[in-house]
Amino acid sequence: MTYRNLHWGFQLDFPSGWGEPGFFKHLLSFGRYAKQGVHPEFYGRDGSSIKIAIGPISPVPSAEEQRSNLKAIASRHGHDVIETSTINVSGRDHATMLCRVPRVGVLKNYSLIFGTTEYFVTAQGNWQECDSIVKTFKVT
Repeated sequence: MTYRNLHWGFQLDFPSGWGEPGFFKHLLSFGRYAKQGVHPEFYGRDGSSIKIAIGPISPVPSAEEQRSNLKAIASRHGHDVIETSTINVSGRDHATMLCRVPRVGVLKNYSLIFGTTEYFVTAQGNWQECDSIVKTFKVT
């Protein structure tokens, strides 16, 4: 399945078994914002999930600077940083962070920055599959 977000101008490819939440979850969680695709989220067969928060970022950091920023933000919120790294998406390196969040579990964050927009992806579950999905990200 190819997901296209017209509001923010990007697309992602998902393997079989992945999908968006149903109508009632959209209605209860986000109302009109879900309809516009402002905070898209997706779920896999095995309990994996990908949620995306999108917004402006300024000044625009390098991948290395963003790794430091992610660590600082996680620490401020009481999350244990397991590791930070980079992932190449659309020909550019972007920061990632694996962290343990109390009462939630282990999450992987991807800070994809294109222009002055950050696409902050939070994934849970099968990291290899989530990495392969995130690598399909394209600004349209």
